[in-house]
Amino acid sequence: MKIVILSALAVHDRLIVMEIINNFSNVTLVHLLTASKEGKELGVVTGANKLGKKILRKLSNLRIGKHFYPLEYAALNCDKIQFSAMEINTDKGEDFIQSLSPDVLFTVQAPLLKEAIFRIPKLAAINTHYGIAPQYRGNYTLFWAMYFQDYDHIGGCF
Repeated sequence: MKIVILSALAVHDRLIVMEIINNFSNVTLVHLLTASKEGKELGVVTGANKLGKKILRKLSNLRIGKHFYPLEYAALNCDKIQFSAMEINTDKGEDFIQSLSPDVLFTVQAPLLKEAIFRIPKLAAINTHYGIAPQYRGNYTLFWAMYFQDYDHIGGCF
């Protein structure tokens, strides 16, 4: 069975990505990148307001994520490919995913995908979402539930 993971590899996504890689063989990790105005590739950071993005940048600068759940990208025991998050919903992105021939497609902090991409895997497309929908949508939903002390809505869904 061929598994393809689409992920920006944010700190809170690493647990799911590592569990899939450690428990299945024949896994391809597609690291989704966003191009900045300068052309430098950056990880995807969306769905947070100005304050949220500022806090997330500070946490990232403190490298809390390394203590949280270390992820050594080079040491991951799977095929690794980097692809632009901005192109994933284009014909190029659809052709790219089709070329990977996935039986199962996992999305872990990926942008909203067009319906045609969900038809590509032979068995299933599984989206992980942190947050209890519809109360919390987008990215960093656990942060906002904790920020507003809405502890009844801390969780996730597939």
